[in-house]
Amino acid sequence: MRKLLMTSAAALVIAACGLPFGLGRASTSQLENGAADNLAKAKSVEAKGTFTQDTTLYKFDTKYVAPATEDVQVTQGSLSYEALQINGKIYFKGSGYLESQITDPTEARQLAKVVGDRWYTSKNAQPVDTSAITDANKVKANFLSTIADKRTDDVVVDGQKT
Repeated sequence: MRKLLMTSAAALVIAACGLPFGLGRASTSQLENGAADNLAKAKSVEAKGTFTQDTTLYKFDTKYVAPATEDVQVTQGSLSYEALQINGKIYFKGSGYLESQITDPTEARQLAKVVGDRWYTSKNAQPVDTSAITDANKVKANFLSTIADKRTDDVVVDGQKT
């Protein structure tokens, strides 16, 4: 009986520690394929961030809802605007952005004043290609092909093992 208890205890300890040498873990390519497939099948995705180009600070908040809705809020230096795409049609909000798109300064100020903070659209507005996040092959090519040079397992983030 004592041997059985010792063997059971040893088996529990080994199981709790996981298999050695990475056995039983998904390969890096399996993780990448799973991540790409899950992102491509997601009903919604949100990405927020900031970056600086030259001396201009950019802040963005992008929300995508399948199958064809995207909302992008951007602050570009002191200029803030929003773009909303619904089923291939683009709408904008932000008189400063409108003013920046018109070459004649007088016309730009007048039109921006009339539009104010309302949504507007343009026949020249081109739909955003969302296939970069809805096509698993493009997700892998755009986001995962260059990041898999080093893998670290069992990293703790906010108290949770990854």
